[in-house]
Amino acid sequence: MAKAGRFSNVHAVHLLWHLLFIAPSLCCIPRERAALLSFKAGVVDRQNVLSSWQGQDCCGWKGVACSNRTGHVVKLDLRNTDIDSPVDMSLYGEISPSLLALRHINYLDLSMNSFNSGPIPKFIGSLEKLSYFYYITHRMYSVDLSWLPRLASLRYLDMSFVDLSAVVDWVQVVNMLPSLQVLGLSSCGLYNKTIASIPRSNLTALMNIDLGFNLFGGATKLDWLWNIVSLKYVNLEENLLSGPFPDGLGNLTSLEALYLTDNIFVGLLPGTLKNLCNLRMLDLTFNQVNGDITELMQRLPRCAWNKLEMLVLDSTNLHGNLSKNWLEDMTSLNMLVLHNNTLNGSIPPSIGKLEKLVYLDLSYNSFSGVITDDHFARLTRLEILILSRNPLTITVDPTWVPPFRLELADFGSCKLGPHFPAWLQSQSTISTLDLSDTGISGPVPS
Repeated sequence: MAKAGRFSNVHAVHLLWHLLFIAPSLCCIPRERAALLSFKAGVVDRQNVLSSWQGQDCCGWKGVACSNRTGHVVKLDLRNTDIDSPVDMSLYGEISPSLLALRHINYLDLSMNSFNSGPIPKFIGSLEKLSYFYYITHRMYSVDLSWLPRLASLRYLDMSFVDLSAVVDWVQVVNMLPSLQVLGLSSCGLYNKTIASIPRSNLTALMNIDLGFNLFGGATKLDWLWNIVSLKYVNLEENLLSGPFPDGLGNLTSLEALYLTDNIFVGLLPGTLKNLCNLRMLDLTFNQVNGDITELMQRLPRCAWNKLEMLVLDSTNLHGNLSKNWLEDMTSLNMLVLHNNTLNGSIPPSIGKLEKLVYLDLSYNSFSGVITDDHFARLTRLEILILSRNPLTITVDPTWVPPFRLELADFGSCKLGPHFPAWLQSQSTISTLDLSDTGISGPVPS
C-alpha cells in the first residue's frame, strides 16, 4: 500500500506540473486572439484564406504559431504563396495596428498580398522583438525608414518591390541594424541616389544582400558594400553599374555567389578575386569583359575552380578557345553558359568528365570540329543541351546510348544528318527539340 501511495503522489505532482506549465501553452493569450480577430476584421478575404481563424485556440490558426513555453504568438506568416494560381488568394484591406498587441512576435511575413496602397505602417517599428520581417509587395511605399532601427533584433529583412525611391538615407538606416543577416531590397527604385559612404560598417553579421533591379546608374559608388567581409551572397543584377569591375570584390573572402547580370562593367575581372576561395556561383551576363576566356579563367580564384557550381558568361564579348586545363578541373559545375560570344576552336572531350553538369549552353559562338560520344561520356545528369549556331558536326557510334535524359535540346545549324540520330530516339523526356538546318533529310521516327 505504501508503494501504491507513493506512486499516486508522484502521479499527482506530474499531473499538476502538466496542468500548470504545459496546458496553458496549448491555448493562446485572449488579448492576442482579440488582436488577430481585429486584424481579420480589417481585411477582405475573398478566398477564405483565414477560414480557420475561429474558436478559442488561435495557436492552431493558419499562419499563426505560439511559444510552447508561454503561449504568446511568436509568428504570423500570411505570405500569399499562390501568386501563380488563376485564383486570387490575396488578402485585401488594411494592416490593423491591433498587431501591436503581439508584443512577443519575432516573425512577421505579409508578402505578396494586396493590402491598401500607402506607406508601410510605422507601428511595425514598435514590434521590437521582430527577428524576421518580410513584406514583399508592389503596393506599398516609404519615404521615411526612421522606424526601422527600432527593430534592433532584426536578422532577416526583405522589402523587395516596396517603393523606396524617396528614401535618401537607406544605407545609413540599414547600417543601424547590427544583427542583420539577410537584406532584400530588390526592385525598390533606389536609382539615381547619391549613396553616402559609411565611416564604419555595423553590418558585421550580414551574409546575404539582394539589391537587384534598382538601376543605380553608372556613377553609383558601392564602396560601403565591399567592406562587409561576412557576405556570402551578393545580387546586383540589372543596376546599370559601369566602369571596371571593382577591386573591392576581393575583400569578400566569404563570398559564395555573385550576380552582376545586366550591368555595364568593362574589362577583365580584377586580380583581387584570387582571394575568393569559396566562390560557387558567378553570373556576368551582358557585361563587356572583352577578353580571352583563358585569361578570364586565370583571374578566377584557382582555389575555387573545383567548387564552382554555376558559371554564366552569356554575351560578355569573350574570344579564344576552351582549354581542358581549366575545364576538367571544374568538377562541381552543374551549369555552364557561354552563349553569344566569339569563342572558337574545338570543344575538348574533357567536358564529358563534368559529371554534375545539368545545363550546358555553348550556342552562338564559332566552335568547330566534331562532337563525339566522348564529349558526353559521364554527363549522367545533363538535362539542357544547347549547341546551336556553331559549325559543329555531331558524330557518335550508331549503337551509342546516352547516359542522360534530356528535357531540352537545341542543335540548330549543327550537322547531324542525313539520318535522324538513333540516340535521340532514346530521349523520351525531351519537351523542346530544335533540329533546324541540321542536314537531316530522312524520315522522322514517330
